Amino acid sequence: MKTTTLEQKTPLFSWVFQIIAAGILAMAAWGKITGAEMSVFVFTSLGMEPTGRIIIGMIEGLAALMLITANIPHLGAILGFAVMIGAVFAHISVLGIDVQGDGGMMVMMLGAVIVSTGTVMYLHRKKLPFVGKTFE
Repeated sequence: MKTTTLEQKTPLFSWVFQIIAAGILAMAAWGKITGAEMSVFVFTSLGMEPTGRIIIGMIEGLAALMLITANIPHLGAILGFAVMIGAVFAHISVLGIDVQGDGGMMVMMLGAVIVSTGTVMYLHRKKLPFVGKTFE
């Protein structure tokens, strides 16, 4: 019986988390870029409508694209993680957990992206800029 190590399973694990994060980020980006009602409300509440909404949407879209590439998913994970940390601060300081009666769905999606991108960064830690050499 052949045994597989975690090192051999890493690409599969990574793709699962890359796809989860990319899917959520792509949906969020689409809503922001097309001006979905919830996105307009959020960015109006933050005082960033419309420019901030469109810029953040473009950054989320770029992160989603980077996450589904074979060569730079770690960079997409860094970008997606950074945007989600900003979203955490927006929810803590202004928006709250339940935005327009969504039952906290936006915060749950945000959490899923943070976990997924964090996992991708961990699995590709040797490729991370500035700190990757530390893990060799």
